[in-house]
Amino acid sequence: MNVSGMDVNSGTANSTTTTTRSTTIVNSDYGTPPPSRITYVEGYSGTVGCPSPMGRIDFDSFKSSVSSKPFEENKLAIAKQVLNNNCLTSAEVKETMGLFSFENSKLDFAKCAYGHTYDVNNYYKVNDAFQFSSSIDDLNAYISKLH
Repeated sequence: MNVSGMDVNSGTANSTTTTTRSTTIVNSDYGTPPPSRITYVEGYSGTVGCPSPMGRIDFDSFKSSVSSKPFEENKLAIAKQVLNNNCLTSAEVKETMGLFSFENSKLDFAKCAYGHTYDVNNYYKVNDAFQFSSSIDDLNAYISKLH
């Protein structure tokens, strides 16, 4: 950037040149800049439990599939199957728990889903899906054993 000006007192012109340098950090293993962190949960900057949660369309399809089953055991089996290859947010875990009728199914799913949850620091939010405080205590004991 060049900035020129006139010294009013002496009547002579002067010139100032400013140089700005930028540095790009390059990952030497791949020769590309490191990827920027994508935000999947608005405002979340805590511990990440898995790479990225399912997209909204896939999650809606998952919920539809679980909901379509008439028996609780089939709903739970499908939900666990999907967890094997996918990641959810804490809010999605809670939403999925609402598809189950029985407390023990909700608890079983919540235990399985913990290891497949993106925003693990928000996992306390799934507690709202339980009817009984004993289920919350059981889930917390389960999570404590993992750490």
